[in-house]
Amino acid sequence: MLVDELIEIIEEVAPLDLALGWDQSGVLVASPLREIKKIALALDPTFKTLNKALELGVDFLLTHHPLALKPRFPNKIDGYYHLLQGLLEAKMWLYAAHTSLDANIKGPVGWLASSLGLTNIASLQPGKSEQIWRIHFSPPLPLKRAGFLKELKGVLASSEDERGVHYLDIYAPARDFVLEQINLWEDFKGLVSLYPLSSKEKGGLGLIGDLPLPFSPAEFLNRLKDILEITCLREVGGLPRVVERVAYCPGSGADLGFSAFKQGADVYITGDVKYHQAQELAERGWVLDVGHFILEEKMMFSFYNYLKQKLDGVEVFFIEGEDPFGFI
Repeated sequence: MLVDELIEIIEEVAPLDLALGWDQSGVLVASPLREIKKIALALDPTFKTLNKALELGVDFLLTHHPLALKPRFPNKIDGYYHLLQGLLEAKMWLYAAHTSLDANIKGPVGWLASSLGLTNIASLQPGKSEQIWRIHFSPPLPLKRAGFLKELKGVLASSEDERGVHYLDIYAPARDFVLEQINLWEDFKGLVSLYPLSSKEKGGLGLIGDLPLPFSPAEFLNRLKDILEITCLREVGGLPRVVERVAYCPGSGADLGFSAFKQGADVYITGDVKYHQAQELAERGWVLDVGHFILEEKMMFSFYNYLKQKLDGVEVFFIEGEDPFGFI
């Protein structure tokens, strides 16, 4: 499979326009290899991950976490330098699907919601919204001109007959491109009108939904531990009488806990809750801190299963990560 085709499939699930402004999602290390025969997914771009990828003969390494959030020159001999060196010497692509993956609540981040059977799923923090416009043509735009416009990414609907296309409903960025094209067509002398229709939310962080049946806190805790395959975790706050509405955010999501309880969550699951955050959240509800690792590790395994079914002619591997924290 050509690398451009592979990246397009990845970005169907982890669109770069969903990534947060501070993030480094996308291609981090390019390669002259155009044909991809083996891809591996992992949580972190560590030496262990790289060595396993080299052992497997991987052409393309897809991780959740970026190599660095603040890229810099390899101007000192350290771990960053050696990872870059290993990737470049192996001619291996490195791609990070970080917040671009987190923000697609219909993607792999929803694995826990599926495991718990949650319904009425929504995001805790709405993502970007994009304006939808109607571009109206009078007279209709000739079909010979409009053919490729209807296939543009971002075109949602169109109306046409034998005379041509009467209107296109389209996202704002695609709208601007369409208008640029029409301005270049000297043979089209018609009137172009714009009407704002609505705005559509694109993605969001964190998930909240309803359990199919209520659980006691003890029942829910046992169910969660079974799903996550863990034996212990940290808790904050008092126990609810019953657990019916569940919210979670993989990684470091303590800040979204306030939104979770405002939206009626009986329990909020995340990782990396800090001391003062815990003090504030304890006043609002029951928080389960499962650590940064496990929710994201299983999210990437879900992504692996998706790509394994989606990619033809490409071997897909999952490289297991390792939680740096242990318990004694």
